[in-house]
Amino acid sequence: MYSNRKAWWRCSAGHEWESTVNNRTHGQGCPECAERGGFNPGRPGYVYLLEHSALGALKVGVTNEGTTRLAMFQARAWQVLNLEYFSVGADAAAVERAIKAWWRRDLGLPAWLGPAEMSATGGWTETIASAELAAADCIERVRAEGAAARARSRSAAASDGIASLA
Repeated sequence: MYSNRKAWWRCSAGHEWESTVNNRTHGQGCPECAERGGFNPGRPGYVYLLEHSALGALKVGVTNEGTTRLAMFQARAWQVLNLEYFSVGADAAAVERAIKAWWRRDLGLPAWLGPAEMSATGGWTETIASAELAAADCIERVRAEGAAARARSRSAAASDGIASLA
């Protein structure tokens, strides 16, 4: 089943999150409970950019520190082109969303791979054809979006500190 309709979900631990029907159908679970290969925005994490030469694909994604997610991709011939660390996982997720918006909305690039090509790892919606955009441009954009996300976090933390002093 493929649907980009968003819905709110609740896991057995009571966590709530918003996700598309498609993501849930293809195995995406609760981000707060995710530990093995998933993503928890409350923990430090990474934004990664991968390339698969044989499939002609680039992939952006997020993972938490200490997971096996990247190893899963590397075992399937994906190469890590860039790995950007974020002490705040939510910032990593914001960068991933910004890159996907840039690819889809701004550049009009569709997902290159489908669920069949990525059944073991998932993440096909975060792919593009590597012939469509230079990897160096993607890396530059990830770094720029990362700097902006970190600046927003610092600004928000400073504002929270000021508010709590008042």
